[in-house]
Amino acid sequence: MPPGRAVIVIPARYASTRLPGKPLLRSTGKPLIQHAWEAVRQVARTVIATDDERIFETAIAFGAEACMTSDAHSSGTDRVAEVASTLDVDYVINVQGDEPDLQPDDLRRLLALLENGAPMATLVFRSQADEDWLSPHVVKVAASESGRALYFSRAGIPFDRDHGGRPESFLVHLGVYGYRRETLLQLAGLPPSPLEKSERLEQLRALEAGISIMLARARYRPQGIDTPADYQRFCKSMTSNPETA
Repeated sequence: MPPGRAVIVIPARYASTRLPGKPLLRSTGKPLIQHAWEAVRQVARTVIATDDERIFETAIAFGAEACMTSDAHSSGTDRVAEVASTLDVDYVINVQGDEPDLQPDDLRRLLALLENGAPMATLVFRSQADEDWLSPHVVKVAASESGRALYFSRAGIPFDRDHGGRPESFLVHLGVYGYRRETLLQLAGLPPSPLEKSERLEQLRALEAGISIMLARARYRPQGIDTPADYQRFCKSMTSNPETA
C-alpha cells in the first residue's frame, strides 16, 4: 500500500456519563488518549479528532496530529467522517480512544480487508463466555462462511435451536471499524435506520443500506475503559508491565 493511503482517526470527547474527562485521565503519568494513540500510530497516520480544546491541546503537546471538529456530531462516526472529508486517503480506520491495548496486527488484518476490496470492515473476537452471551452491552455477530456480517445484535445470535439456543462459541463485536473513504462519507450522509434505532447500533445502518461489512478476527480482545473500575484495572496493568507504560 502506498504511504499515506490510510489514516486512523481517534474520535475523542470530554463528556462521559460513567467516566467524565476520560481521555485526559493520567494516573499512569500519561493521558489515556496518549496510550490509545501510541498503541496504533505505527500502523498508519493517526489523527485525534475532538471538539474539546483541552483534548486538542493535550494531543498536540504529546506530539500527535489533532484537529478540532464540530460539536454537533451525534456519534464518533460522524466526527471521523468530517476528518476523512478533508483528507486525500483511500482507507479510514475508526479507533476509540478508550481502548489503549488494541493490537497493531489486528488493525493490519482489518486494513487488509479494505485493500482487498471490502467497502467496510470491523473486528470481532470469538467468545465462549456466558457473561458475553447474556450481556446486552456485548454485541454479538452472525456471519456468513465467507466472513461477511449478516447481523449485529445485543441479543444472543445465532440461536442454536438444537442445543438450547446458546452455541458453544460465538462472535462478539469489538467496535473498531475500517472504511473505504467513499463508503464512510456515504454512510455518514444517511439518516439513522429502523434497526439501528431499535438496537442502538450504528453498523446496522450500513447493513440496511446494502453495504457489506467484512469481519477481521482479532487475536487479542482489548479491554475497553468505560468505568472507574476499568481505568483502575488499566493503571494496575501499567504498573505490573512498566515497559508498556
